[in-house]
Amino acid sequence: MTTTTECPTISNENQLTFDWVTIEGFINFTNNQISESQIRWCLRSRTHNGLDKHVKTFGRKIYVHKQGFLGWFEENNK
Repeated sequence: MTTTTECPTISNENQLTFDWVTIEGFINFTNNQISESQIRWCLRSRTHNGLDKHVKTFGRKIYVHKQGFLGWFEENNK
């Protein structure tokens, strides 16, 4: 008698994604297409360039909203 146990699979509907990433995570998300110095330059003037609504700070960490930044990038680099 053989018994097999099936691993339950989690459907995509139940998985949560976290769209906020650190600077290092954002660089990895863009496959190193944006350098750390480039993103930090944008973040320094975020209150003037409109990027502030896509950036949050939690303690000393800075988090960037992936899709928000990409939308901002498209709008401001036409």
